[in-house]
Amino acid sequence: MKIIADKKYAYWLAEQTFQKEFYKFPQHNITYDGMKELLNTNYIQDVSEYKNKKCIVLGNGGSVLDNERGIDIDKFDLIVRSNLARFEGFEKHVGSRTDIRFLSHKTFGNTLDKNYSSYEEDYVPNSKQHHLIIRSAGNVGSMIPGFAKNRNNMFSVLDIEYNKHLDKLVSNNHYCSVGFSAIHTMIDLGCDVYIYGFDFYNPKKKYHYFEECSPMVQTGRSNHEGDREKEYIMQLIEEGKLKKF
Repeated sequence: MKIIADKKYAYWLAEQTFQKEFYKFPQHNITYDGMKELLNTNYIQDVSEYKNKKCIVLGNGGSVLDNERGIDIDKFDLIVRSNLARFEGFEKHVGSRTDIRFLSHKTFGNTLDKNYSSYEEDYVPNSKQHHLIIRSAGNVGSMIPGFAKNRNNMFSVLDIEYNKHLDKLVSNNHYCSVGFSAIHTMIDLGCDVYIYGFDFYNPKKKYHYFEECSPMVQTGRSNHEGDREKEYIMQLIEEGKLKKF
């Protein structure tokens, strides 16, 4: 099964937006031709270099604050984070760099609700260059703002059929979480994967270790199957396909 969508899909996203919501291009100071050139230079479809790398996928749960493991986290070949997770100010807990970041299409396109204490629209665009992998289920409108704002980064989009495959592993009615997508994708890319900081929306733990979130935006518990994701991940650990850090 294809994991990363090829450039043709990225070009299709640009074309669909240009046809349906062309006003978004001047809004973000980019032309259609400029967008195609950006995709040509910054889009990654070959991720074979990740195979056999020792990788840690970090969850955003508050449990990471219980211990200071940042030095050991920095020893991994690849450090993977989700959405707008920060390490600045939390280096002793979660390490001091990001190599790969998985994002929902809403996060990538900066269409999130702003009721997050650390929300900063330009945090990812202004961060040191890393590889953004976007979870998209054909959500065209939010992609162009994301591409345009993240010209400093490299990016890829998960293949739609692969997205659907991940969703069906844990639910028939909901999307899987971005964190779950990150874990399974890195396994399927052939990495030696460890996980840390996944609390599965445990109400006894802080929702995001790096910020305060108002109750109205703590949608993970209702939008994702936390218990089923936990059960599935525990199964992967029992089968030796995944390791706890």
